[in-house]
Amino acid sequence: MSATDPTPSSGTLSLRPSFWPRPPASDPVKQKAYRRSAWKDAYDARGATFVVHLLILGLAAWPAIVWRNTVARAAGPAPIEQGVLLDLVGQGEETGLGGALLAFVFAGGLTLFLSVPIQLGWIAALAGRERRECLELAIQRWPRAIAVTLAIGLITAIALILACLPAYFLHTSYQTEPNARTHDLLVLAGLIIPFVVVVTATAWLDLSRAACLRQGIGESLKRGWWALRGSSGTYTWVTLLRFALGPPLLLLPLPPVALLIVLQSAAIVATFLRSRWLAEAWRHVAAKVG
Repeated sequence: MSATDPTPSSGTLSLRPSFWPRPPASDPVKQKAYRRSAWKDAYDARGATFVVHLLILGLAAWPAIVWRNTVARAAGPAPIEQGVLLDLVGQGEETGLGGALLAFVFAGGLTLFLSVPIQLGWIAALAGRERRECLELAIQRWPRAIAVTLAIGLITAIALILACLPAYFLHTSYQTEPNARTHDLLVLAGLIIPFVVVVTATAWLDLSRAACLRQGIGESLKRGWWALRGSSGTYTWVTLLRFALGPPLLLLPLPPVALLIVLQSAAIVATFLRSRWLAEAWRHVAAKVG
């Protein structure tokens, strides 16, 4: 602890490790200003956002095609009879869906690796950098962002192992439950904590990657974690809106061509909403820390 750090009260219990610096005090006025300015930043970078949308769409198509092909070869066209979780687990063990999942994870991991410089260039554009400078930053900061991604991925994996224990025990305890729906509901309830862990980790990852444009690996991780407190509200509503623009639209009773147009239009809007979040994320992590 440095001489300038305030002395903690003896009656206060702190869970902060001794090696982790004390987070800076949050300023509600500045946070409100960040939210207002983020809309303008996202609008000014709308051209870059559209280009990023096309690039991400192309990258995302690869793991989707791999998953479809591997599942078709492993499981065949036969549908799951009852459509409950126990049926899915049992049929996956019999048909070898694990291999399909591994192929999908490999393709998705490589896609994630290639998407890192795209996101870095996108954040730089939202920060008002010129086109050439965005490309240079994306290439120069790529290894740093990968290191941050691996660090957060490792921490998230450990947290998920612990968070998934309740769901695992529920699954093994109620596997012989006569009512399979009861098993499903209990397991889904046990997955709430892992879901919160994943959502928090993805927000932390975005914030830390944004900090990579200026800071080192350790400082980026710290600034990203600190910024969660002031930016979690924005990330929550953006994530909920992006979800509403996705799977629920598949239920619309529209012809295939019309549904494709609606889904693609919604995907563009969802990408713009993500640019709004990244613009605010950049302002949070780029703020001067006293």
